[in-house]
Amino acid sequence: MVVAECDVHERYSASRLLLLPSRGDAVELNGPAALVWELLREGSAVEEIVRLVAEAYHEDPKVVTPLVHSTVEQLHDHGLVTTAA
Repeated sequence: MVVAECDVHERYSASRLLLLPSRGDAVELNGPAALVWELLREGSAVEEIVRLVAEAYHEDPKVVTPLVHSTVEQLHDHGLVTTAA
């Protein structure tokens, strides 16, 4: 995954406001979505993100898997991540 260039502002302890100057847009991510985005920025694979999010929220990976995939899809729809060519 390739993460879009943006300015990051911490809104609350776990949420992030992503400012996208090139588009004149902003997106606010809640705690779990912010964690997924941060892990993508660090280059983590989706399978690793599932494991880390499950650990962080003390949740079963089977429960977290569809949520992480949905979050990645939403990040992609907002142009915040793209698949590597």
